Amino acid sequence: MKPIQAEIIIKNGRIASINPAENKVTIKNEKSKFTFMNSWLYPGFVDTHGHVFGLGQFLEGLNLNNAGSEEECIEQCLKYNKYRENWLVGRGWNQELWNHKSYPSKKTLDSVFKNIPVYLTRVDGHAAWVNSKALKLAGINKNTPDPPGGKILRENNGELTGLLIDNAMYLVSDEIPDFPDESVDEMILSACDELLRNGITEIHDMDVSPDILTYFIDLDIAGKIPIRIQSFLETKNKKNWIYKKKEKSGLFNQNSSVTKRNPSMYYGNKLNVTGLKFYMDGALGSRGAALLDDYSDKPGEKGLLLLDQEKFYNRIKKGIENGYGIAIHAIGDKANRICLRTYEQIFKDKIAGVDDLLRIEHAQIVHPDDLEYFSKYDICAALQPVHCLSDAPMARKRLGDRISLRYPWKSLLKYTNRIGGGSDFPIESHNPLTGISALCSRIPFNENEPWIPEEIIGIEDALDLYTKNAHILSQNNDRRGEIEIGNDADFTILNQNLTKINTKKILESKVEAVFVNGKNVAENLITKKHLSTT
Repeated sequence: MKPIQAEIIIKNGRIASINPAENKVTIKNEKSKFTFMNSWLYPGFVDTHGHVFGLGQFLEGLNLNNAGSEEECIEQCLKYNKYRENWLVGRGWNQELWNHKSYPSKKTLDSVFKNIPVYLTRVDGHAAWVNSKALKLAGINKNTPDPPGGKILRENNGELTGLLIDNAMYLVSDEIPDFPDESVDEMILSACDELLRNGITEIHDMDVSPDILTYFIDLDIAGKIPIRIQSFLETKNKKNWIYKKKEKSGLFNQNSSVTKRNPSMYYGNKLNVTGLKFYMDGALGSRGAALLDDYSDKPGEKGLLLLDQEKFYNRIKKGIENGYGIAIHAIGDKANRICLRTYEQIFKDKIAGVDDLLRIEHAQIVHPDDLEYFSKYDICAALQPVHCLSDAPMARKRLGDRISLRYPWKSLLKYTNRIGGGSDFPIESHNPLTGISALCSRIPFNENEPWIPEEIIGIEDALDLYTKNAHILSQNNDRRGEIEIGNDADFTILNQNLTKINTKKILESKVEAVFVNGKNVAENLITKKHLSTT
C-alpha cells in the first residue's frame, strides 16, 4: 500500500469522503477538524501478535532486559520493591547477551533472597529462573519428574539449577499471588497508551487469561479502551481450556458481573474475543523449539513438543465447533510441519472451511517442502520481523547450516498474502516502524550487513503486513486496512512517506496522530504540531 495526502471527512466513525490535498492531511469528524502539514496518512497500523497485559507489566514492573550479566540482574532485583504480596516477580533476562552465555543459577538468587520467593521469566517467556524458596513453595525437589512438555534443569548430581523450561514453569507460576484489581486496570490502560504513541490502532492480544479478560471487558464496557483489541484466549496448562461459545452480534451484556461469569462470550465495542492460543513448541533461546534435526550447538537435542498431533487435532476441532479461531505457536521446523499437516487434515475432514481462522504464530523455521501448505489451505502466518534482528547471533549457533528456511518472509509471500506483521511485545519493541524496517533490511542489531538477504521484502509489501494483510488474520478485513469510502476511520499519520525514503531512515519517522473510529485518540499522548479547530 501507499500512503496518501488528503482531506478525509468522517461520519459515524467511517470514511464518508476522500479528497486529494497537497502537502497535508486533514481529518474532519462531526466535532472537530485536524490538519497535519507535511504529513502522510496510512491505514491504522496493526500488531498481529502482542501481549497487552504483559506490556503493562513490563512498563510498571521489574524489567531485566538491559541487564548485562547474572550479577546485574541481582542488582536490579535488589533495587526493586514492588512485590506481589511476598513474591519478587520480573522478566526479561537473556543469557545470550551476557559474556558467559550460560544459564543463571538459583545459587545467586539464594545468596541474597533466602526467604523471599523469586520468579524471573526469560525474555522470550519460555524459561523461568527461580530460587530455592520458590521451588520449596511449589513442592519441587530432586525427585520431581519433568512435566509433559517441560524440563526442570538439573546439575549432573541431580541438584536443581533453578531453571524451568516451558510447561515446567507453571509448577511455580501457579503459586504466585494475583495482582490487585486496581493494578491490573492501570497496566492495561498504560499499555494501550504506549501502543497509541507508537501509531498502533489495533492489536491481536495473545495468551489472554480468562481471569484478566474480565478486566478488559469492564474497561471496554466503560468506554475506556482506546484501541481495538482482538483477544486470543490462553489455553496452555489449562485443564478446562475450552470456553463457552461466543456470540458475534452486538455487545454481550452491559452488566460486568455477568461477563465475569462468561468472559469468553464477549464481542463488544473495541474488544472482541477472536480465538484460542495453543503452543506446539518452545523457543530457540531456551532450545525448546522443536527441530527436525539436532541443535547445532547441542547435538542430541531437538527441542520440545508441547502438544502431540492427535491432541492438537482434537483441540482444533473443539475450538472451531465452539466458534473460535485457532492460533498455534510454532517456531521450529518440526513444530511447523506438525501444525501445517494437522491443519491440512482438519480441512480434509471438513471440520474447517474458508470462513474459519487457522493461524501459525512465528513460523520462524520452515522446511521448503512445507511452504505450499500455507497457500493450499489458506493458513495464516503471524510474523514478528524484529525477532530476526535480535535472534540472529543466537540463531546462527542454534541452527547452523540446514536446509530449512529461517525467518522466511519473501518465501512465504510467494505463496500467500495471509501474513501479518507484529512484534511479540514486550519481548521485542512494540514500535511497528521497527518491524517494517526489519522486513526491508534484515540487518541484525549491532551488525552492518543483512542476514539471509534473499528474504528481504519491499516497503509496500512490508506496509501491507501491518495494515491490509493484518486484518485477514482476525477475519476483520472487510472494513479496515485500506483507506476507502465506507471503511472504518482508523488511521496512523506519519511525518514521512515511507515508500519514498531510504529504508535506512524508516526509524527516523515520527507519529503525528492516531485515529480510531474517527476519533483523535492519541492527541494528549503525542507531541506534535498541527492545526485543530473544535
